[in-house]
Amino acid sequence: MLPYAVYDTSCSLLKVESLGKIVLYFILVNFGILLILLIPDNRAWGAGSDKSMTADQAIYIKVIEIRGNKKIEASTIRGKLIVKEGDRFSTDMIRSEIKNLYKLGYFEDVRIDTAGFEGGIKLIIGVIEKPILKEVTYIGNEKIKSDTIKEKVPVKKESFIDLAQIKSYQEKLTQYYKGEGYYNIEIVPVIEKLDPRQINLSFYIKEGNKTEIKTISFEGNKVFSDKKLKNTIELKEYFWLTSWLTDRGVYKSEEGQNDAERIKELYLNNGYLMVQAGAPELTLSTDKKWFHVKYTITEGPQFTIRKVSTSGNILFNQDEILQKIKTRENEIFKRDILRQDISNLTDFYGEKGYAFFNANPQFVTDNENKKVDIHLEISEGKLTTIRNIEISGNDKTRDKVIRRELRLDEQDTFNTKALKRSYERVRNLGFFENLEISPERVSENLMDLHIKVKEKSTGQISVGGGYSSVDHLIGMFEISQGNFLGRGELLKARAQLGGRSTIYDITFREPYINDQPISGSINLFHLEQNYISYYERKVGGSLGVGKSFGEYLNGNLSYTYQYIDFFNVLYTAPDRILSVSALGQTVSSSLGLGLSYDTRDFFFDPKTGGRNSIALTYAGRELGGNEQFYKVVADSSRYFNLFWDTVLSLHGQAGYIRDMSGFSALFEGFIVGGMNTVRGFDYGKAGPLGLDGSIIPASKSLVFNTEFIFPLVPEAKIKGVFFFDAGRGFDEGDTVSLDGLRYGAGFGLRWVIPQIGPIRFEWGYDLYPLPTESRSRFDFSIGSVF
Repeated sequence: MLPYAVYDTSCSLLKVESLGKIVLYFILVNFGILLILLIPDNRAWGAGSDKSMTADQAIYIKVIEIRGNKKIEASTIRGKLIVKEGDRFSTDMIRSEIKNLYKLGYFEDVRIDTAGFEGGIKLIIGVIEKPILKEVTYIGNEKIKSDTIKEKVPVKKESFIDLAQIKSYQEKLTQYYKGEGYYNIEIVPVIEKLDPRQINLSFYIKEGNKTEIKTISFEGNKVFSDKKLKNTIELKEYFWLTSWLTDRGVYKSEEGQNDAERIKELYLNNGYLMVQAGAPELTLSTDKKWFHVKYTITEGPQFTIRKVSTSGNILFNQDEILQKIKTRENEIFKRDILRQDISNLTDFYGEKGYAFFNANPQFVTDNENKKVDIHLEISEGKLTTIRNIEISGNDKTRDKVIRRELRLDEQDTFNTKALKRSYERVRNLGFFENLEISPERVSENLMDLHIKVKEKSTGQISVGGGYSSVDHLIGMFEISQGNFLGRGELLKARAQLGGRSTIYDITFREPYINDQPISGSINLFHLEQNYISYYERKVGGSLGVGKSFGEYLNGNLSYTYQYIDFFNVLYTAPDRILSVSALGQTVSSSLGLGLSYDTRDFFFDPKTGGRNSIALTYAGRELGGNEQFYKVVADSSRYFNLFWDTVLSLHGQAGYIRDMSGFSALFEGFIVGGMNTVRGFDYGKAGPLGLDGSIIPASKSLVFNTEFIFPLVPEAKIKGVFFFDAGRGFDEGDTVSLDGLRYGAGFGLRWVIPQIGPIRFEWGYDLYPLPTESRSRFDFSIGSVF
């Protein structure tokens, strides 16, 4: 029998366990020395010589026993072992096995012992498991919430942990804080031992203040001024008036690295192919409150394009391809133009079904003459068919609600234009806060489309209100579901009480009847409006049906039945109001017909496209009412995405109502003036008025709006707007003319806060005020008011 031995990773020590065994050990050692002297070296065995051992001399492992494991199953440990029962024993194997077990990350100590067993040995693997991390808490963090920390620096709970891992988490957490601008951060981990196998971990955090940017400077720039470069980068010097709100002026390491790339991009887009811009050099003040940031730039020469060529193109020759791009010979090289050219070529081929088109630009520079040759290596790929369309993330919304908006189907030939339109249509549903459409290549001519959505809440019960300068304080109760039962249907009921208006309304809309592109709607309403010297009440309902004709053209037909009357009429009200109110209640039964052509990219915040519509309404006694009129409204909007994410919006509307009963215009006429028509005027005051200033609905209207919308504080989603309005409501007998329009101009702020709703502030100026009118007007609205 061999002596009982313990092996660890440092060496193979033979530890004798009893006095009797010491004597036996002494005899064996001396006998072994004698054998070594008598037997040639290549017959010896011991550490490092197991491979030369004969079958008779070999020691075999008969049994492997696992000890000390509590959470990790013995079968799991056995499955990770390289050595198996029946294998030949060697000390090299023991060292290797110990290292492998440590690498698993489960154990803080591993020891392998041996004991004689049935003519061989028993391998005894003793382990001490690392403690389990039960809970992680953060103490002292006020500026960055614990939920944010857990998301950005995840710590695995219910897992084995040791001091090295704790230190790693501490370092990651420190780097995250520094990345957010907290360079005074101090983080101390504290371990609470629950029992020998479990611990809690707490991070005590002292955040300090953010380290702000005192100055930003540039070295080596001659082509572009410091001001130009500062406008290019995202890091900004601290400015006391706005930095506290926007967080600009605080140094963030990731943004600093990205800014180096932005500087290079500016030069590359202006022909400087050899430009170098290193990572920012930081100088931290001794009190750690300020950073001085410096970028070192090596500009190099400006290059002009000498030649543009292609290869690999079969479907179209070189001249046809070069006609599709804007990169031209003898012009200054611009990388952004070349990138757009490649994107345009990708779309060009993609519209013809070649989804895997690729153009790889190669550059040959002539530094002496400052010229560059551009060669496009083209791989056209094969005509691509869509195999499967897979939708995920729609836990509530039914698949068909998404699929019916797609302009591509399974087994269709791929088309980039249809893919982009599909994205726009699904996004315009308004059901998802995030949408991704990802093509996946399956083979040379097959692809799958993966549509991943993240649903947002489309149902809401709210009791609250808002304030507007038109209706003053508004109380509102609303229950709505914009994606009713996940079928894409709208169901909404609301009550609104305001200083000038009271509204009760319930609406149901089905966008696809029997899954066909035909919509249906029903609406019931009760409306009261205060026109200062009189009130108007409308009670009724409407039915509507709509139909899509092609991709952008839609038509609708509606029927409306309502009761109309005037009440609380003062003697100062206009004569027409006094005479009509004496007739009592009026019944209006009307048909409406409308057409619209809508190409907006995103209904809720459009940047490109437009909407043109025309609506005709007819009411007559043959329809069951006592009103007789026809009304025409033409409306057009157009959006242009300009530089720096700015948008130019143009809008025009013209309306006309032909009164055939003597008073219809009072019920269905146009109200012009206020923040939704011509700003700078009181509500309705850009149209006909009574002698006491009461509002009279106009029989004709003409309104034009021009807006320049720009991101003011992108991080807070605050936008600014400059506007110019022109319009007027014309009374019966008045001639419609551009000379008679009223004009307003001004500026405003728009801010959407999820918890509150849209906030809109606008300062409008009456450019040519009458003696009785104010020169300017401030309008605003707060809250989700419809």
